[in-house]
Amino acid sequence: MGVSPSPGQLTAMNRNVRLLRVYVTSLMLTPFLAVWVVYLTDFRELTLTQVAIMEAFFWAVSMLAEIPSGAFADRFGRKSTFLVGVTLEGIGVFSFGLASNFELLTASYVLWASGIAFGSGNAQAFLYETMKAGGRAEGYAKQQGRLQAIMMTSSMVGAASGAFVAAWLDLQAPVLLGAAFYVVAFVVALRLDEPPRDEEQLAAASSYLATLRAAAGFLRSHAPVRFVILFSIATGVASMTEWLLMQPFLASHNVPIGLFGLIAIPVRLSSVLGALGGAQIVEWLGIRRTVVSSFVLTLGGLVTLATVDHVGALFGVMAIAVAGAFRQPAVWAYINDRTSSSMRATVLSVTPFGMSASFALLFPFIGLASDEGIRLGFAVLLGVVTAAAGLSLVLWLKADAGADPPAVLRPEHVTS
Repeated sequence: MGVSPSPGQLTAMNRNVRLLRVYVTSLMLTPFLAVWVVYLTDFRELTLTQVAIMEAFFWAVSMLAEIPSGAFADRFGRKSTFLVGVTLEGIGVFSFGLASNFELLTASYVLWASGIAFGSGNAQAFLYETMKAGGRAEGYAKQQGRLQAIMMTSSMVGAASGAFVAAWLDLQAPVLLGAAFYVVAFVVALRLDEPPRDEEQLAAASSYLATLRAAAGFLRSHAPVRFVILFSIATGVASMTEWLLMQPFLASHNVPIGLFGLIAIPVRLSSVLGALGGAQIVEWLGIRRTVVSSFVLTLGGLVTLATVDHVGALFGVMAIAVAGAFRQPAVWAYINDRTSSSMRATVLSVTPFGMSASFALLFPFIGLASDEGIRLGFAVLLGVVTAAAGLSLVLWLKADAGADPPAVLRPEHVTS
């Protein structure tokens, strides 16, 4: 039976969780999210192919920074990583709002993408270690689902307000307004307390290169973790239906820009509901059925988008959003339970690393296909996700069936 946490430990845990929620709310309150593609195509007069090339560059930079930034977090701490990430991202977004040509816009992506890389995986590791220190790690999946729901709600509110600002002023205004929220996030990050880690784990993370080597060795020897990460990457690629293709899709159906944010609300709300219900879905179905269900729902959404030439096909985007929302907390909990703190952020960074690499490779082709017809872009994406996610799912199911449960029942998994 585990030792009950002290009142002081619970107070520290609750404070960190509250501050983390405020931090991600500020970070995700991005007014430009609903209009950034049309900002580039209409305000900056780029073609969709140029936007796709910029996005490929963005994700290539993110890919190169992803795992090193995770190792930075494991070596130098979660709080320092938050501060570096929000600073880079804020400067990048502000530069993005002022850049006047393709070259400067692409240059702003370097800072923006680097900042995102520092943030990815770090919040999940910070939350897990904060709850572990408070003796409540068994509730991580539920708390991660809530955190994800908060992020999506904030993003939804920001997108809706940004579309109105764009219609009222111009397409540049939401971008510059969004940069201000990074200042708020920086101030909140200063107030976070670094969650404690075991001395043995800190010693294991004492070398930056050793952390990278240890994480690589861990993934080579742990097939279930390796394949669930590959599956998460392959299905996560479907999210470009929302981030890249939804705005051109709406424009192709002559939807006014002022309505973009409102139309995005049901998509984000679907994600919120999926994230909030994720822990319950895992409890009902188990991790294996949850993962399989997310795959089926993702394919259903892509088939709808590729075959239905009507604005109502946005239900496909909603299906993909729900699938990702309830899949990710389950996958993160699966990985966290099998990974030590000394390399946790590094291992968690492999998923966004792989997604960045996939986006960098796929965006130019999706952009070219979408310039020919938006449904062709969806169809290409459907083929890629079906093949890659289907194969990785089969490999994960086989590896997980033959694997032992987490070898050590750690104290944080035992409730008092």
